Amino acid sequence: AGCVVVRDGKALLVWVPYGNAPGWDLPGGHLHEGESACETAERETCEETGFKVQAVKQLSWNVFECEIVAANVCTNAVDEGFLNRKWATSSELPHLQYRGDTWGDKPGLLESQLGGGAAPAPGWQDVCGCKMCHGEGFSTTRGQCGTGHDTGRSEACACLQRRGGAMVDDCGCKSCEGEGWSTTRGRCASGSDTAPEEACECQRWGRSSSLAQVAA
Repeated sequence: AGCVVVRDGKALLVWVPYGNAPGWDLPGGHLHEGESACETAERETCEETGFKVQAVKQLSWNVFECEIVAANVCTNAVDEGFLNRKWATSSELPHLQYRGDTWGDKPGLLESQLGGGAAPAPGWQDVCGCKMCHGEGFSTTRGQCGTGHDTGRSEACACLQRRGGAMVDDCGCKSCEGEGWSTTRGRCASGSDTAPEEACECQRWGRSSSLAQVAA
């Protein structure tokens, strides 16, 4: 059983690299003994993405609409481990490489859920003033924010130094000490850059303030 998770007008997909037809897929997997289909969808989504979700509506015999309850709940890798993920817009759906032979008409399911007038992405800004929930990060070469860029550790550090105040990024990571948020580890890690979607997640769940208090 699988989940369709939609937030800010985008659908959550995971990249499945194995099998005869690898590609983007809904988070999900096989039932364990004693599970209902919705329980399987919830468990597998957490194991593959780290998001704790709740199934709220059945979309097909084995796919459910699921809502995020909390982030970074599942932190221990199970089976194939955590998968690379992306938030796809409606305009991206026709151009994606989908994993074969799973969940029926995936593009149709996703489009039906994205076409319902979802709320716009928040306009929150990262430490360099980039709209992280819109996929923006700071580009040093361009000297401005742009989609498709990550605000790297050195860039975040420079912005923090100019801004003053707490020297942590939007996830509470110490950029000037080489830290950024690692989704796979569920914490700040040396050598990681905090991607826009990660910064957006941290802002949404209030992770920056809580981690800053711990570090203080």
